[in-house]
Amino acid sequence: MGMAGFTLISGVMTPSSIVGLNSQLISINRRSLRNSLRDLVLNNATLLPLYWILVGILGTISATSLSAFAKHWVNLYHKSNEVPFMGVVPSHSQWYLGCLFVWRILVPVIVELRLPLLTLSVVAVICRMNMGQSGNPSLSLLPFFVLGFVLAGGGLNAEARGARLKDFQSWLIDGRVRVAAAALLVCYLVMMLSGELPEILVRIFCTCVDVNQDVPTPWHLGGPFTDLLRMAFTALLNLAIFVIIFAAPSSPMITAAGTRTLYVYLLHESMGFIDGTFPSACSKLLQHFGVYANLVAEGLYGVCVVLLVGSRFIEALTHHFVSPQWLADLLCPGEGDPKCIESQHAASDLLGKAGHL
Repeated sequence: MGMAGFTLISGVMTPSSIVGLNSQLISINRRSLRNSLRDLVLNNATLLPLYWILVGILGTISATSLSAFAKHWVNLYHKSNEVPFMGVVPSHSQWYLGCLFVWRILVPVIVELRLPLLTLSVVAVICRMNMGQSGNPSLSLLPFFVLGFVLAGGGLNAEARGARLKDFQSWLIDGRVRVAAAALLVCYLVMMLSGELPEILVRIFCTCVDVNQDVPTPWHLGGPFTDLLRMAFTALLNLAIFVIIFAAPSSPMITAAGTRTLYVYLLHESMGFIDGTFPSACSKLLQHFGVYANLVAEGLYGVCVVLLVGSRFIEALTHHFVSPQWLADLLCPGEGDPKCIESQHAASDLLGKAGHL
């Protein structure tokens, strides 16, 4: 599913940042804005010492020597002499936080559009055409954010947003929708296993939006029209996955971890997964058992990492770094507006269920 599904869920969580609408005024929830600043921007600074401490501890355990702990701080010093300070920040994950902050700032613009999903999808595709092979995840993923925003009642008042979220949840657990979602996923798997599809169909149905390889489609394969169809199918595929997830038995442990996705997202790379340390070790250990054994081992490891870094214990240890409320209070005096946050609770319940992702 990847970042497209993660972005869609982020869009579902965002409508609560709108407090009220009338013919002349769009009100923004100050508390939500401050929380966005805290969780998406300020932690870029506070996570740096935490990350290097964790890396040093893990290196010490791995090498069974205290010199390994000092090694990372020496490397940090040398890197700081070569590149600007923020260049030494391990930003495998943090690029997404910047994108999400920009998207949330754009919420008033999204609300003003008559057809926000169609309009911003076309804008994203056209802008990407001018960027060549470089790509830009803030553009590639923007339509999925807007889709989640619209599905959750973005631009409506608090009561209407709550009703829209309930309708969305009812749709996700509808029996006919589950059958259709299962059929779509089966068809998708069949297409993925078939190696004889025309290239244009491969672009639409088998090459889902990928922030690392998402480049504009050549004109002879349909150009921006193919890209729009690819985005639409990727969104439909992710919604089908959500339906199947909601059909699965509920686990309180996984649901609790799902409510702390910020911790999972920012801390999981410290567990040796993003940089390939663990997959490489699995590959060597299970090389005689085939590729499927590696996939199972990596999957089980991923579940364990999510349960660990998404636990209340890790939250208690790291919340001053991951979600630095103290820094937000220091930089933003005054209290945020406590009104109109009912839809935040409804969206949090939905995200907790989606924590199975």
